[in-house]
Amino acid sequence: MDQQLEQQERIQALIVQAQWFQAVMFGLAAAGVVIFT
Repeated sequence: MDQQLEQQERIQALIVQAQWFQAVMFGLAAAGVVIFT
C-alpha cells in the first residue's frame, strides 16, 4: 500500500516537472519571437 502511494507521488512530481519545463520552453520561445520581430 505504501509503495503504491510512493509511486503515485513520484509520478505526480514528474508531471509537475514536465509542466514547469514546458512553461519555461514556451516562455523562451515567446521571448525569442519578441526579440527577433
